[in-house]
Amino acid sequence: MLQPISDAAHALMTTTGRRGSRARYQRGWVEETGLRVKKWKGHYYTYEKGADGGEHRIHRAQTLGLKSEFGKKEAERRLQELVDKECNNVTAKASPAVTLEWFVENRCFPLWRERWKASHVTRSEYLIRRYVVGPFAQTPLAEIDRFKLQVHANEIAKIRSKSIVSKFVNWTRAVFDEAVEQDFLIKSPARMLVFPRDLKAENRRALTLAEVERMIASLDGRDGLILRMYLVLGLRARELFALRRDDVAEDRIRIDETLDHENNFHKPKTASSSAWLWLPPSLGRELREWMERVEDRSPAAVLFTASNGAPIRAENWRKRVLQVAAEKLGLEGVTIHALRRTCATLMNQAAGIKDVQAHLRHARPDITAAVYVQEIPESVRTAVGKLADRLLNSNNGEGE
Repeated sequence: MLQPISDAAHALMTTTGRRGSRARYQRGWVEETGLRVKKWKGHYYTYEKGADGGEHRIHRAQTLGLKSEFGKKEAERRLQELVDKECNNVTAKASPAVTLEWFVENRCFPLWRERWKASHVTRSEYLIRRYVVGPFAQTPLAEIDRFKLQVHANEIAKIRSKSIVSKFVNWTRAVFDEAVEQDFLIKSPARMLVFPRDLKAENRRALTLAEVERMIASLDGRDGLILRMYLVLGLRARELFALRRDDVAEDRIRIDETLDHENNFHKPKTASSSAWLWLPPSLGRELREWMERVEDRSPAAVLFTASNGAPIRAENWRKRVLQVAAEKLGLEGVTIHALRRTCATLMNQAAGIKDVQAHLRHARPDITAAVYVQEIPESVRTAVGKLADRLLNSNNGEGE
């Protein structure tokens, strides 16, 4: 006959634990079962945190051994060891119904959207859904361990950039820290997640002047104009396709919007990103000639649209136009970001780093110099040349 848990035991079970969670202290109870072969069976409760945020009590039962082998006192001792291991002084575990996808969508995003910039919401949610949630979407939160996360991080590192790997590690830590904070988990499996050793090399490509000339010659019409605007103005990928007719003035162009991953308009990346850029006369004439051919003359009309009338997606233009043209010319690593680096590198040959910084709208000149300007200074070229000549002459002398 099952015996109800005592009032004293129930009081112990509801003792307040860390951060206000209910810690569990229970002894369970033992019963004799079996008709022919008598056994000891232990009963106890575990607690799960459900998708509704509430805790649910789950009855558990486990056979402890044969009655012929030990008495009730020993059976109670064995049950207590089991309960101490699984339940006592432990907060409620997440229910199997609480999947990683459910937790992120219902318990993370509603909180984080209030902290993110409006222009970052769509991109951040996309990255988390794709790289953090993706492979574990329907996996119960409590079943995801450090090993699974680290294996996935290592796989990402083989095919994605260092930036993506960094985002995966940081966002994964944030998600599971939130699960601990909200008492869905006891500890975070991402707490000791490490960056993979073998990271894919970053693309720091910048085109030479000769390569630029070949690229320009390979594209004409609208796509040729887009290419030249990227190269001359050094725009970020989605800034160019957010340009409207009223952003174009006589000798300058205004950057005050960008597109997010879903092709929605937002404010630029940073406050310094909003600015007027000088529009060289030759590029300005070509741009205005294009604007004359566009049917929609309203001030807010987008300069470059797809067949459906929406702004061109930067990713589509890169894949369908830029990469196709580069592959035909035998050029590798040509991306829209490479065009921005090319602008910085070629411009730095005729201007100071502060001028390049202002044109690219970077907050700090060290970013411009370290990341975007990909040229070898003339002083370094001269020094290396002298060293090579000296070593060559030395070698010739030894051979005489």
